[in-house]
Amino acid sequence: MKLKKFNLSELERELEVLSEKERRKVNGGGNGTVSSPYTTEEYYMATANNTWNGGYVEGWGNVDNNHMGAPGKSNTSVIYDRSDHKIYLYAQNGSMLGSYDAYNNTTSGSNGSWPVGSYAMYDQTSTYTHGNQVDGSGIKKDSYSGSFGEYGIYRANPFNDGNTDRVGMGLHSGRGNDPTKQTDGCIRTTDQAMIDIGSWLSRGGSFTNITVRE
Repeated sequence: MKLKKFNLSELERELEVLSEKERRKVNGGGNGTVSSPYTTEEYYMATANNTWNGGYVEGWGNVDNNHMGAPGKSNTSVIYDRSDHKIYLYAQNGSMLGSYDAYNNTTSGSNGSWPVGSYAMYDQTSTYTHGNQVDGSGIKKDSYSGSFGEYGIYRANPFNDGNTDRVGMGLHSGRGNDPTKQTDGCIRTTDQAMIDIGSWLSRGGSFTNITVRE
């Protein structure tokens, strides 16, 4: 193997390039051009803040303002962790997009909490909403104080838990944005979680599955 010889000025230029790459990796600072792409960290930060307007991303190439070109942004999934009372929103590439308070406290008259397992979603691109329907207390179901909250419900496909057919199980907020309030089996989360999931889906993704774990 032939070794390349550097004179002092060439070596200084090479070190400048390396140090600039390392600086950008840590601090960011690209401008989205081919010669100075954004870091992936800058991309995720801009996306989380809804300020992504397109540009070149290091290692990915050009990513337009609809996120076409970013890896693994077509699908999202949710994990509900019963032990820490959180849901975790993940992109298809394994990146965690957010975590939110969530509970699966159920009423005594229901079929109980959501069993552990992974479930395919029925509502994959938008929530199901109930129009002007009201609950037993006369409160509009899709309202801040209603049983489903202002943003409707993402329903899973019907399934059998081994004893009972479970239909209409899903993820929603509601009851004054208090995720600890009881449901008939659904997982209740926060308004912000519903807003953020909807924001990701509005870019062309699908909510493919929800996993329940202890």
